[in-house]
Amino acid sequence: MLASGSGFMIGVFAGYGLNKSWTFGQKQEVENQVTKYYGVYLVSLVLGLLLLKALTYFWGLEPKIANIIVIGFTTLTNFAGIKCLVFKK
Repeated sequence: MLASGSGFMIGVFAGYGLNKSWTFGQKQEVENQVTKYYGVYLVSLVLGLLLLKALTYFWGLEPKIANIIVIGFTTLTNFAGIKCLVFKK
C-alpha cells in the first residue's frame, strides 16, 4: 500500500499528462513546464492548508465543512494557476 504522500505525487504526476494533452491540448513540452506545474500544486497545497487552519481555528467551522470549502478553493487555484502559468497560449 502506498503512503498518502506517494499517492498524492502519483496523482499530480498523472494529472500533468492528462492536463497537458486533454484539458489544455498541448502537444509539446515547454521549458520549465513540469517545474511550474509542481510549483502551482505546491503553492495551492500551502494555501489550502492555511485556509483550512483559518476556517477551523479562527472561524470555528466544522472541519468537514471547512474541507469542502478548501477543496473548492484549491480546485479553482490549481486550474487558474495551471492555465495562466503552465499551459498559457
